[in-house]
Amino acid sequence: MKVIIVHGSALVPYGSPRFRKGINRFLGYFLKEEPSFDYVLRLQGYLRDRDIDSECFFWNAGIFLKDFRAAAKQLKERIEDTKGKVALIAKSNGAIIANMASNGLEHRIQKIIQIGCPIIPRYFSREIPITNIYSPTDRTQGNGIILNSMQSLSLCRRKVEADNVRNIELGGLDHAGLNSTDCFELYYKELESN
Repeated sequence: MKVIIVHGSALVPYGSPRFRKGINRFLGYFLKEEPSFDYVLRLQGYLRDRDIDSECFFWNAGIFLKDFRAAAKQLKERIEDTKGKVALIAKSNGAIIANMASNGLEHRIQKIIQIGCPIIPRYFSREIPITNIYSPTDRTQGNGIILNSMQSLSLCRRKVEADNVRNIELGGLDHAGLNSTDCFELYYKELESN
């Protein structure tokens, strides 16, 4: 089984003009945490040390529905091009992308492990096993996300109520805390579980 790791969003998508990076710093002052994506590479290394074939899926990290749709299309193509079944580990808005990409590929995806994900029920698979890992103190997740030019906000729930979902609560962690090496052991165990 191959594992694909999907990161979440940033305030300013990758490839944006330099002046937008200044805006990002200014807006970052008001946020609880700054987004960071080094954890996907650390998680990939952690899994490779345990002989798990893994790769990182990098996308533009935008916050709008058009960004999610484009990334989901690219991720879906990556899954289709991969031999055998895949598992997806996705954090934050990356989990929405993973669920969107899984539509129609239920036979190719073994499981989705979503971490600190805003809950938007219409994008969630009802057929693929999902492990939903969340923290009640994750304030970034609770802020919700901007979708479709602010026409649709997440429900800011953390727990998913569905037959195919296993919820795991990790108390006392903020959004960045879910990127810790201590948490990687849990993600690994969830990959190995049936």
